[in-house]
Amino acid sequence: MGDPADITEDELAQIRARAESATAGPWTPFVEGRDHLAGDDFIRTGGIDDDSPDMYVSEYLGAISIKVPAADLDFIAHARQDIPRLVAALEQREMKLIGYWRNDQHPEYPDPNDFVSDAVLDEERDLFVHALENGATVRFLMGYSTCRICGEQNGNGELTDGEHQWPEGLVHYVTDHNVSLPQEVIDSVCRRYEQLEIARTSLAWWLASTAESSLAHPAWRWLREYDDPDHLEHPRGFDRDAETDRAHRLVNRLSADFGWRLSTDAGTSSVQDASFLGDIEIPAPATRSGERIVIRLSNFGQLAVVALEGFGVHDTSEFSVLIDDTDRRTIERALGDEGYRLVPESILWRDYDGTSDALRAAYPQTRPTWWIRYFDYL
Repeated sequence: MGDPADITEDELAQIRARAESATAGPWTPFVEGRDHLAGDDFIRTGGIDDDSPDMYVSEYLGAISIKVPAADLDFIAHARQDIPRLVAALEQREMKLIGYWRNDQHPEYPDPNDFVSDAVLDEERDLFVHALENGATVRFLMGYSTCRICGEQNGNGELTDGEHQWPEGLVHYVTDHNVSLPQEVIDSVCRRYEQLEIARTSLAWWLASTAESSLAHPAWRWLREYDDPDHLEHPRGFDRDAETDRAHRLVNRLSADFGWRLSTDAGTSSVQDASFLGDIEIPAPATRSGERIVIRLSNFGQLAVVALEGFGVHDTSEFSVLIDDTDRRTIERALGDEGYRLVPESILWRDYDGTSDALRAAYPQTRPTWWIRYFDYL
């Protein structure tokens, strides 16, 4: 059996032919006790059409008939629907080349002059052009292409959206010469672009891939060092008055640095039943970043966390791009001078795996995070 990634077009055609020749779907598994009350396990073919036969699957061990596992029955039944979908997805692997025009080497290619038209609506053209401009670069060629209409030098790159591939100069034909590709092509490119915009996303692979490096961050040593298994709100011997004074010194320092009268709720009654002391908010007009900056101070180990706009709004890469370097350095310097340790927000959203069974018991229906351990209400 070959590598599934190396399946040939002939093999794919044979699989498609077998699927098309099989009894029409959908096929539905019926397992006794799960899908119907009593009777044999079987597969219903043809949906609810009673004229279609039911399929009974048998297994034998020697001369003894044994019950087919429900998982096997499910696999057989769902393959009727799954295989055509998989074949269709595999058939999309071949890039659809568009925007390649007639030249001396390829007289069979279309002539762009035949496609000059005002038929495309401005809104549709704008979306099409935007999709073409935002493709991923596949490669750059050695020589430059020339426009078949005006003779202008017209790029040497090729772009793709994962389904179509086009020369970077295609935008020039559309915007400068009003070349209108066939509606089918425009619809396909725009549809693909919209699919990418609304595609489901998952951070699971990224977090798994970066777990080792993020766990090496020095902040993990602090998180585990101050993880008191018996005290959730504050550590043993916590001096609230001293930490409140420290927070107010930080506020005074930041007020002077940002030229704005700041305040904090640290040490006030507004923060109760929490593992943090309070917040300091720097309003957007006072920052170079142009966005509100929030600093939260933990009750443990003088730990602090900084966020732009609010906590949980931006990931690490977004935060590093959006926050102005001067704002960042000013805050880090002030925190360091007052003895605070800055913890990256991103690592705090990981599941808590520390020593406090009391924290786990407080959240029986969900997994607590390191954010809850040090920077949240309890």
